[in-house]
Amino acid sequence: MKNRFNLLIPLLVVLLASCGNSHRYVVDAVCPASFDGHTAYLYDAYANVATDSAEVRNGRFRLKGSVSDPYMGYLFVGGNAMALIVEPGHIDIDFSHRTLSGTPMNDDYASIEYAPAVSQCVAQIEQLISGQSDLPAAVLERRYDSLMLVQDSLRLAIEQDVVSRNLDNVLGVWLIYDISSSDKTFTSARLDSLLALSGEVVRRHPIIKE
Repeated sequence: MKNRFNLLIPLLVVLLASCGNSHRYVVDAVCPASFDGHTAYLYDAYANVATDSAEVRNGRFRLKGSVSDPYMGYLFVGGNAMALIVEPGHIDIDFSHRTLSGTPMNDDYASIEYAPAVSQCVAQIEQLISGQSDLPAAVLERRYDSLMLVQDSLRLAIEQDVVSRNLDNVLGVWLIYDISSSDKTFTSARLDSLLALSGEVVRRHPIIKE
């Protein structure tokens, strides 16, 4: 009996460790060298509160924690921001090349937010608003509006496909919210049809109820 008990101890340790790790997340980030010394802050996008932070050293930083309910987050560092889904698993994010990968929802989100065509639009928009252009203000405004329309249409085209795979998680929440906010053809009937197919996570989220 004593030998059996001794054999159970390491098994229990392994089981307890695996249960604890099921909610763990790790964010490994790569940044430009100019970010060194800055503090990176992770924010919950809906609650608008900081949930984690780390100092950038040698162009890198790491965040580790536990999350039982995944949420949409933003990383702010050195005057720059990137969005991600904070969910269990290992998440890789690169501020230099604007890439995001590593977990199922982040891979899906990256296919929208950081798609090459969308990223090109974002880069052009950022260049316009940087104040470095010599173009007249009226021309800048027209070009900005045009680029925003292109960016929105590109994102919406990709979102239509991705949202159908995420109707039971927090990514689905934000995709439905984004589509309903930016697609002028979106109707309440279409929202009802999406919610009818969605899980409790989507239907009960405050941002959807609002």
